[in-house]
Amino acid sequence: MPLTSLEADWVMMVAIAATLADGMIDPAESVRLRMLAYLNPMYREVSSVEEYIRLCARAVKTRGPWSVGRRAARVLPQALCELAYACAAEMIYAGKGIHPSEHEFLSHLRKELKIPGELAGKINAVSAIRSRSG
Repeated sequence: MPLTSLEADWVMMVAIAATLADGMIDPAESVRLRMLAYLNPMYREVSSVEEYIRLCARAVKTRGPWSVGRRAARVLPQALCELAYACAAEMIYAGKGIHPSEHEFLSHLRKELKIPGELAGKINAVSAIRSRSG
């Protein structure tokens, strides 16, 4: 089944919510957000990545980052919930160290998106390894 733009928007908003979990967007997290949009085929039709991220970030700030997971879980099929969680983990592990609020956010998001603990652990491990490799 083809991905809808609404689903792509919610994946991006989950990733943005993760960057805001500690109250700020680290420069490395900002780069990863742009990479997500530039490299992922689901954002192929986005004409201005920077503007798209700004619009999604505004929506996240309006809703509050901690409420995004619940809404995304209602919109996204399970496979895309897993993708959204993986994108969120990538954003968090991209920063310079992990703040306790970011750990708490990932735990909250895992529950909201119904990601099994074992899968979340594997995603987190891969995200941590990727962040160390550049």
